[in-house]
Amino acid sequence: MDGIHISKRAALLLLIVCVVSLCGTAVAFYFIGAAQNDTTGSKTTVEKGANKSTNKDGNLGDDGRLPRHIEPILYKIELFPDIYGTRSSEFTLSGSVWIKFKCIEKSANITLNINKLTLNNSSMKAGKLLATNEETYDGIEILTYEINTKWQFLIIYLKEDIRPGNQYFVCMNFTGTLQTDFAGMYLSRFPYRTVNQYVAATQFSPTDARKAYPCLDEPDRKAQFEITLVRRNDMVSLSNMPIMSTVTRGLNFVADIYQRTPKMPTYLTAMAVGDLDSITRPARTGLDYTSWAGKETINKTKHALEFGAKILSFFENYFGISFPLPKQDILAVPETSVGAMENWGLIIFNQNRIFYEEGEYSLNHLMQSSVTISHELAHQWFGNLVSMNWWSDLFLKEGFAVYFSDVGISNVYPDWNFMDQFAVRNIHSVFDDDGLVSSHPVYKKLADTTEIRQVFDSISYTKGGCMIRMLNFILGDADFQDGLKRYLQNYKYSSVGHADLWKAVEPNPLKQYHPPGVGQVMDTWILQKNYPVITIRQVKPGLLKITQERFLNNPSEAVNDTEISPFNYVWKIPLTYTCSSNTSFSVTNKDIIWMEEKVLMIADREIINLTLPGNWIIANLKQWGYYRVNYEETIWKNLIKQLMANKAKIDLVNRAQIINDLFSLSKAKMVELKLALTVFEYLRFEDEYVPWLAALKEITYIDKLIANIEAYDAYKEIMKHFIQTIYKNLELNKGSLTMEQNLLRSKVYSLACTLDMTICIKQSVNEFSLWKNRNDSLDVNTRSTVLCSALKEGNDTDWVFVLQKYNTTLNINEKYSYLRSLACTQNKDLQKRLLNLCGDQYTIQGRDIGSTLMWLAQNPSATTEVWDYVKSNWQRFLDTFAGSLFLLSSLVSGVTEPFTTTEQLRDLEQFIAETPDLGPAEQTFKQAVEATKSKILWLTENQVTVENWITEMSGKYNISK
Repeated sequence: MDGIHISKRAALLLLIVCVVSLCGTAVAFYFIGAAQNDTTGSKTTVEKGANKSTNKDGNLGDDGRLPRHIEPILYKIELFPDIYGTRSSEFTLSGSVWIKFKCIEKSANITLNINKLTLNNSSMKAGKLLATNEETYDGIEILTYEINTKWQFLIIYLKEDIRPGNQYFVCMNFTGTLQTDFAGMYLSRFPYRTVNQYVAATQFSPTDARKAYPCLDEPDRKAQFEITLVRRNDMVSLSNMPIMSTVTRGLNFVADIYQRTPKMPTYLTAMAVGDLDSITRPARTGLDYTSWAGKETINKTKHALEFGAKILSFFENYFGISFPLPKQDILAVPETSVGAMENWGLIIFNQNRIFYEEGEYSLNHLMQSSVTISHELAHQWFGNLVSMNWWSDLFLKEGFAVYFSDVGISNVYPDWNFMDQFAVRNIHSVFDDDGLVSSHPVYKKLADTTEIRQVFDSISYTKGGCMIRMLNFILGDADFQDGLKRYLQNYKYSSVGHADLWKAVEPNPLKQYHPPGVGQVMDTWILQKNYPVITIRQVKPGLLKITQERFLNNPSEAVNDTEISPFNYVWKIPLTYTCSSNTSFSVTNKDIIWMEEKVLMIADREIINLTLPGNWIIANLKQWGYYRVNYEETIWKNLIKQLMANKAKIDLVNRAQIINDLFSLSKAKMVELKLALTVFEYLRFEDEYVPWLAALKEITYIDKLIANIEAYDAYKEIMKHFIQTIYKNLELNKGSLTMEQNLLRSKVYSLACTLDMTICIKQSVNEFSLWKNRNDSLDVNTRSTVLCSALKEGNDTDWVFVLQKYNTTLNINEKYSYLRSLACTQNKDLQKRLLNLCGDQYTIQGRDIGSTLMWLAQNPSATTEVWDYVKSNWQRFLDTFAGSLFLLSSLVSGVTEPFTTTEQLRDLEQFIAETPDLGPAEQTFKQAVEATKSKILWLTENQVTVENWITEMSGKYNISK
């Protein structure tokens, strides 16, 4: 291929032949060796399931890690995705790779990663480079090679040793298939097209670059890349860098030759070929920011373009390092396994995460889209410029991206008050997962490479983001920013571990208010799982006793835990507090009191007698710390009375914290449920989004658990009473709401209809009728609820009408509203029809199958049928989604989340026991079992309490069924 010059003695790697298809309408290119699959000259030994790996000198080990005997310097890659036939099942990938590397340890083999590629044996060559220009070399005879399928190794055995200090190369041709498996280079289909339906795109993280080209596919094996993509001349190709030149490759085909990349890991290389259109705007002088999508939908990327350019500029200024590539592209494709992938210079998004048009898409969609865009752009520094040494430290890229996505949004949209939402959107959600015995530390040691995909979860992402936020608070804004600048500057184009981060950000010299060593503090948070709860008790006025202990959602599960904590489940906690006598929530790191042992005594004259009415204390201000807070009962009651009397005296983040902590502590039997239920009464006076978001989570949780008890209808009436004021106010003023108020209105409207509030159901059914019969527009912010409520009440004709709308719309947000509402039907025949559509890729695309099944499982009348469908189709789901990062685990967690009975638990455990391969969802199944047990236990222990509370509230507020 162009750009590769080795020597006259070497056979040309990229001789091309033209093969005219039988239909005569397309021309396909194949590399000669790859197309012929010549097996002469080498012997191939395939060890399926061989339990072998390699260590530093190239010998085999047992963990799946590559040997350390060679270090890659440069890849020259050419790929031809053949997406031009009439049958997508016959689409192929042809390519060649040339790898220049330095020898670190003497070895008689070269070991690379490879997966699902067929090698052309006679094309494989190796040699010792004699000059830096790569044009002269001494060839080294290849004796044979073997492919270890368990560890996905290509081990090339040489006639002579490679020796330290020298530079070598290895090259080969190969072929593969293009599939809709969302891994490596895969197919993504535009469902609304009849021609040029497919785009070939890549998803290489974490370990699928090897599925597109043989390579050293580990994050610390950084190198530079020269990439060439062959395409039909009416198509577009994209990669990490700008195109350097385009050359003709026969009739109607060309090769785009891209500029050399900076030093980067294989998982960040990216390629795409398809019928695409673009819009470009300058992010700043010298840096173009371009969005790519199908020509039918390119205008829907304008928000991503404008918003992303602002975010990119903000990050450049904040981190003090300019974006190092000459361009930044964003590509929207119809199907991906993840919301987006941060490939350097070519971020690939699922189109549902990037499209937005004002008035056509909901504000919740705008928020989620903005989070995804900001998240991926933060990766350009954290993960791309500085990478983690190994996937055990995944939080070094994902945690930073979670936190800085919010930081970026709060800079561009300050009126969204986004940082106030961080705790309730992130801490509260991950607390649930991290409160399980089956959780894991943020830094998780991986026994072998088969465990890599299991760490792509809420712990690495969301808890990781909470760790970075807490670190920001501990250091203070100025020292935190300065520390990150040092970190990025010191380690740019390198790979690091968490200890390198702690060392880089630690202020020098340490001041009085700094932590007792950043590493000493943060290691207690990332090297042990779960998190602490502190309990505050008054010894006497002015003297507090504070204790810390490990928090578990279900403490009885601790006996089943065999994992040993390196810190004996003691954390170094940044404690902050305020009290009723001198209230201030404006807290900085200078206010931190360090709790480093299990017990801490605090003497403070400002803390007056907390047993007296009106006196209280609140700890973990703004919920900067990753811990729960419990109080003795008198303090809890005084806090709830304060919320009733004047909620504004308590910061809105801490109001949300009170709600979340109370209910979570009640589930763990650390406080009485009756006390937690009392906090619902104050919601009659609450009008802020953040506390309501915390409350809605608990209302929904209880609603699902008690749906089958006799008092359930009375519970719904009580909740209707508590939300009627906020519901009416938001509907009355819906034309003049802020962003947060609009988000709150959407949530409250959904809850009102879920509770069968008459005014909500009638409004929804009426709006649906006008939309169906007169083509009136639906309110984009309540569209999903209106459709769901209408189809829950509607007939077959209504359901088919919505299905037809789903099949024809190009509005992604609208499309998901339609699909979600189809799952709301109570008609068993229609439920079965929707399940059958999950097997029809031309109606429901692969990525959306899991969402559809999750939504249908949330319908109480369909939960069992969905679970039966998943069990009977498990092998299909495993084959389709096992290579993706989240789709399989999301499917499992979604369809098992509604489980609340012993029968469902027994069936779940039986399926796990009888299924030999659970794939990357194995950890998710464990969590599902533990979560189901907790819900069953909760209802067993608390049903009487709930019924008594319902009776009390019904009498107190004169509420009847």
